[in-house]
Amino acid sequence: RLSGNMLVYATVFVCAYALALMVYRYDMYEKEPWYMLLLVVVLGMAAAFGIGFVEDIAINSFNQHESVGGQAAIAAVFEETAKLLIVILVAVFFRHEFNDPIDGLIYGAYAGLGFAIHESLFYLNFKGFPLFSKDSVTMVIYSISFEIKGNPLKKQVNVKKYKK
Repeated sequence: RLSGNMLVYATVFVCAYALALMVYRYDMYEKEPWYMLLLVVVLGMAAAFGIGFVEDIAINSFNQHESVGGQAAIAAVFEETAKLLIVILVAVFFRHEFNDPIDGLIYGAYAGLGFAIHESLFYLNFKGFPLFSKDSVTMVIYSISFEIKGNPLKKQVNVKKYKK
């Protein structure tokens, strides 16, 4: 039986995986390697973690504690700039993988996906769904082993139910 925490985190990762597949299908001519896409997602998650502290400093510096619009503007400037920098880093350091105009859009979308995953995990943890509970760790291990067995959209995979 799935607990509430595990189900919530499973939903986050299933939605992220579905979005990644939707974006991936737009790269029609020369698909980006999976390790580059994973690197960009991880960079997006790492950037989101660091940007949160910088945004807090900017909100305090510009005295925007009560202004939702001011906080949104600060978040937009810092977060979108970080995503652009990730795409530029890929274009500069992995030039051989950045060979088509659509690649910038693909890498930008995956950087945004990294931000979205981090923010979802952050807010879920903040709202009382602890990330490192027994169930959430079990779900991550299950997800990884499920992915190693094969893509569920390409072939039928038997899934065993968890029991408490």
